[in-house]
Order: sequence, then structure tokens, then C-alpha cells
Amino acid sequence: MIIISNALDDSSSGLVIRNFIKNAKSNNKSVFGFFEEVSKNDSDDRIISLGGVRLINRIDKILMIMFNQSFNCKKRAKKLVNKNFNPDLIKENQVFIFVTGVNFFSMYVAHYIAKRYDNVKINVHFLDTIVSKNSWGEHLIVTKAKTQLLRKLCLYLSNSVNFSFTNFRAKEFLESILSREINARIFYSYSVVDYNYNFNSGNKSKFIFYFRGTLDKHRNSDFILDVFNECAEEFQEFDFVFQGKISASRILNEYKNVKILEFSTTTEMLEQADIFIDIDLFDVDVFIPGKFFEYIGYNKAILSISPIGSALRNLYDNDFIENSLIFATEFQKSSIKKQLINIRENIINQKNGKLRFGKVETLNELLV
Repeated sequence: MIIISNALDDSSSGLVIRNFIKNAKSNNKSVFGFFEEVSKNDSDDRIISLGGVRLINRIDKILMIMFNQSFNCKKRAKKLVNKNFNPDLIKENQVFIFVTGVNFFSMYVAHYIAKRYDNVKINVHFLDTIVSKNSWGEHLIVTKAKTQLLRKLCLYLSNSVNFSFTNFRAKEFLESILSREINARIFYSYSVVDYNYNFNSGNKSKFIFYFRGTLDKHRNSDFILDVFNECAEEFQEFDFVFQGKISASRILNEYKNVKILEFSTTTEMLEQADIFIDIDLFDVDVFIPGKFFEYIGYNKAILSISPIGSALRNLYDNDFIENSLIFATEFQKSSIKKQLINIRENIINQKNGKLRFGKVETLNELLV
């Protein structure tokens, strides 16, 4: 199995890919990974980093706007295919291309593999940020240029690859820029159909709330860290842990009551956590974090902080039956504290929670 994407890092997309690799290995699949950038903590000799260069990538973005071509991505993708791929490797392996943030390196790799090899099984899977209105504060001109190039590449690939998506909105977005329907499926990394959770305290003295990923100004990091630093004094039976790329206007050491950890490729904290913290973008947007569905795959409760009107909150309204597993709150201190109180009461009462989804397929089904 060959997995290709732009980065293997501490983002939601990185978590999706890591879980997919983990599931593939548990299904006795041999995995080869090719990424532009890889976390420094990854040491697997089958995970290959091509070493992205930030300055060149910025120049490439300007050229992309001018010529509707992502020259650096195109060159690096062609080099990857020429150097590392051969007919035997392609014949023996499925190819999974993960597209995140509309990064064209992985799209060009799909292009060159499809161009060179007939009858190879390629699946191009679009992760969450493809549907962002204006992803991560990009200038509208950049977003428009990306959209045009995405359309060009997808039109070429549509007859030679299988498309899949993390959510329906991503599929609808691509259909809108292609001006036609796509025969594509919706996949999650884990089965998220009907599961139960028991708030059984057992002999625990502390319950771990855990956030993994990027926490910066786009997720209102100053507010989030202030609130949980304050809540830690009131809810002493809870530990609040933030791991990954964490940044704020204040020095992180000043948040004495929360634990802030550097990113790790291991899933140890994901296993230890009792309740996950899911933090949406502070401003209303139209993408659903892939991390949310990865969290659900661990069969644990989620404290979800998301503005009213966001795609994730709309998902609660449409796909979730009333339950005690998803504790949705806005970016308001009083609302967050209220949900922490609800969670504490559920633990005290050892309440069972149930969550029910419509039937969805999972990426695991591609591993069979």
C-alpha cells in the first residue's frame, strides 16, 4: 500500500493519515509513505520525507497565481514518481492520495502515476480543509487561483482515479467547481455507526480532557487557554491537556493549571484521555475537522467548542440523536463551564451515552 500526501504532522489531517496507516498495518498491509514534510519524530524507514522548502513554496504560490501552474509541486511530484515508482511496485500496491488544504503536490503525483501506468488502482481522498471558504486566512486571489488549478487537475483525473471525501460538503464543493456531479463516496477513518460510552469513574481520581493538533489565533487560543486555565481550579478532578502546535500571545508557561505538551507521533495520550476537546475555527466556516471523526473512532466523549452556524454544529442538528457524548458549546466561558458541569454530573451518575449516525462507509473498507 502506497500513501502519499503533503505532510505527516500534528494537524487533523495528520491524525487521519496516522490512523489510516495504523489500521492498514493492523490489517497486515505493508505501507510505504511519501510526504513533502514529515514530523521530526517520525523514524519509520518506510516513511519518506522529501523536505519541503518554505521560500521556494512561497515563490511557487506566486507563479501559480500568474500561470495557473504549481511549478515546484509539479517538479517534485514528477521526481518522486520517476525515482521511487516502478511497474512492480505499482502492480503490487494500492495507491492512496490524501489531499489536504488543496495542496497540489499530492494531486500532481496522482496525475503522473495515472499518466504513466494503466489500470493502477488510485484513490484520491479529500480531507476537511478543501471546503474552507478562505482557508487559513489566505488572500482571496490565492484561493481563486487554487480553485482554478484544482478544477483543472480534477477534470483530468476524474476518468482515471476514484475520488472520496471526509464529508458531504467537500464533495458538494468539488462538484460546484466542476459544474457536474461526481461518482464519489464519503469515508471516515473509523466506523462511527452506533456506539455506547459509559461514564464509569471506577477508581479514577482524575479525568483527562485532551486536545491534539494546532491551537492558534484561528481557534482563538488566548481565550481557550485562559478559560481552561481558570476552569482547572474549579474542576480539580479534571486535567486539561493540549498537545501539538500551541501558540498564544502570552508565554505558554504562564498557563500553570493546564498541561501543554509538544507534539508526539505516538497515540499514547489519545488512549489515556477520557474526554476529547474538539475546537473548531473561531469564525464560522464550512469545513468539518477530520479530527472530530477521528476522535469519535476512539469511542470517547467529546467537548466540542464550535460557533453557532458552523458546519459541525449543523451536523449535530442533522445527524445526531440526543445523547450525552457530544457536549457542544460556543466560544463563551459560561457555556464551556456549563458543559463541564454536565460532564461532571454524568461521571457522578455513571451515565451511559449513546450516539447514532446514518450509515457511513469507512476507509477501513478499502483495506479489505
